[in-house]
Amino acid sequence: MVKKAPAFKETEQSVSLYDRIQKELEIAEMTYPPRNAFEEWSRWTKEGKMWKYPINNEQGMEEEAKVGFHEHVFLDNLLVDFPKRGPVRHFMELVINGLSKNPYLTVSQKREHVDWYKQYFSDKYKLIEELTITAASKEEAKQ
Repeated sequence: MVKKAPAFKETEQSVSLYDRIQKELEIAEMTYPPRNAFEEWSRWTKEGKMWKYPINNEQGMEEEAKVGFHEHVFLDNLLVDFPKRGPVRHFMELVINGLSKNPYLTVSQKREHVDWYKQYFSDKYKLIEELTITAASKEEAKQ
């Protein structure tokens, strides 16, 4: 007895021939190495490793275009949660100064850096206090 293939039903879920071929080409492109430099460059462009043509120096910076210049440079408002004086404050002022001069980080990345330090110093608060008290008592003993 010969089994018959079920009749093909045209539904909304059926994939068009073009879509199937496109998917096969994408899979083939991902699994096989490029045959020449042009295919390699094409793959790199699709992966975002190479510039798209025509060249635009601000390519990939669409999110940063929404952020003002002042938010990149004036980061002193991030120092509010740190002590008003002492070694931690001095260190964080240097960090903020360095971040404000770094053009390669986004504003959110700069804030993440400061938040990381905030969390770090809050976790080490007791140790920092003990070291500060010990250093102060040694200075008093010398005098």
